[in-house]
Amino acid sequence: PNNLGVVSLTHPLIEPVDLATILDSEYDIASRAGLHCAPLVHKKLGTFPNGTLRLSFSLWHTDEDIYHLTEVLRTVDQTLA
Repeated sequence: PNNLGVVSLTHPLIEPVDLATILDSEYDIASRAGLHCAPLVHKKLGTFPNGTLRLSFSLWHTDEDIYHLTEVLRTVDQTLA
């Protein structure tokens, strides 16, 4: 009951919408970028106006799915560096 299957993140070198596009088009990973219907929260967090990249997890995601996502994020990070 205290768990939440959502991760929200930013990257110092790429906008959330661009990262979401890369994840979708190159790796078939679904995510959402933006303010997520909470612009005032993003103003408070300092992520306004670009928002964050949001990844959602469910009971149907496996450990392999999470491992694949982390490897893809590492690959994208290394490509940008």
